[in-house]
Amino acid sequence: MVLKRLSFAAAQLAPKPGARQVLARVVTVDDLPGGGWSVIDERTWRTGVSGWATEWGKRARAAGSVTAWRSFEAVAGRQGCWVQVVPLVSELDALSALEEAGDRALRNLRSKVTVAFPGANRVWAHEQHTSGPGGEGVAKMLAAASGACLIVVSASGSPEWAWDSVVSIARRQAELLSA
Repeated sequence: MVLKRLSFAAAQLAPKPGARQVLARVVTVDDLPGGGWSVIDERTWRTGVSGWATEWGKRARAAGSVTAWRSFEAVAGRQGCWVQVVPLVSELDALSALEEAGDRALRNLRSKVTVAFPGANRVWAHEQHTSGPGGEGVAKMLAAASGACLIVVSASGSPEWAWDSVVSIARRQAELLSA
């Protein structure tokens, strides 16, 4: 666990040529459904530097890929979401990364959802029912291979997100990447 944290810190602190350009292509508050959103954090890190060693990650690291992540919260509610964009070397690498998306997240084996949208080669979706200090909730995560990028959208809070809203964010993200 300590090694993973150190490698993630190294991925964030290492030189990241192109980080601003990737972050500029991640959805903003204007792209989220409804209104009243604010950015609470955004980060970039070198793709393939932290986490499990994968062939697609090794190629992304060698190419100097930079992953971008931005998180949001509803000003008037208990909803939040984050969006991550992982530029990879090829469409095949994006599909390989997508196949592993379920292995990198917490699982609720009783819950599976299928969704699709224009601009996505393949989509993975997951719904997690949670219970914690803030009460019960539902977290929805969608990952999609869009061209040579992996897009991940995670949305949680109360009231529960509709899948259509989560898909709309992913679709908008795919549009921004193809522009």
